[in-house]
Amino acid sequence: PIPQRTEFIANSVSFAQDMRGGVTYSIDQGKTFSDRPMIQVKGKSVPAPAASYTHLRIRLKQAINPQSAVSAHYQVRVQ
Repeated sequence: PIPQRTEFIANSVSFAQDMRGGVTYSIDQGKTFSDRPMIQVKGKSVPAPAASYTHLRIRLKQAINPQSAVSAHYQVRVQ
């Protein structure tokens, strides 16, 4: 989860150790995830602002060995 009283900063996910991965986001407390969550505004679907993200899910694109460690980071703004 993204910590309470913070907001996710768009495009701030980074991976250490030359790892690559994909990120999906939730705007409904982790019930559903999408690479581009959408909301309804005046009857139209538009991308949800990053400030509305409640969770993120990171999936690595390559396998890692047992006993290995991998780091991923993201930034938030304190409200």
